[in-house]
Amino acid sequence: MNIFEIIGLCAGILQIIGYVWYDYYVITGQIKPNTGSWVIWSYGNAIVCLNYLSLHKTISFIESLPIVCAICCVMSAIIFLVLGKFERPKWYEIVILIADIGITIYWQLSGENITTAIVLQISVLISFIPIVLETKGDPASEKAGPWMIWTVAYTLLLIAEIPQQSQLKMIYPIHYAFWHLVIFIIVIRAKPLLV
Repeated sequence: MNIFEIIGLCAGILQIIGYVWYDYYVITGQIKPNTGSWVIWSYGNAIVCLNYLSLHKTISFIESLPIVCAICCVMSAIIFLVLGKFERPKWYEIVILIADIGITIYWQLSGENITTAIVLQISVLISFIPIVLETKGDPASEKAGPWMIWTVAYTLLLIAEIPQQSQLKMIYPIHYAFWHLVIFIIVIRAKPLLV
């Protein structure tokens, strides 16, 4: 195992820690998860993970984070659903989910990994809109800690990807690190002493 695989594995482990921490906050009622974003992420992260893995010729520990993220996101959404933590999705959240399904159909029919990877990242950008708006309106609806952990995890994935020298594969960690950092900053600016 080389240093970049170790970094990738650390990114995956941090991702798990972030999800456990976030789920704890949801289960204890400290966070009410944004329905739209979590439903979209549950489906979308599974597709992003599969597409991301399809861009690699071989699978190594570097890819730990996307795999862990897809599994943890779906598991978290199921936990939130079972506990009744979700509200009815808004119309635009349903539209985003339908767009993700359309992207999946395109990917499966065309087999075009590169275009699909780019379009999926546009979907990711859109999927963060509900939670960014909700958190900006009510920073107490989120906790900074998990978002900080996830930002670090995606940054580590970016570092692990450097030897691959693929700008396309770097879009995923850059984009996700940015949006997780945005949520972290919104929350921390509103309540800097609360993680």
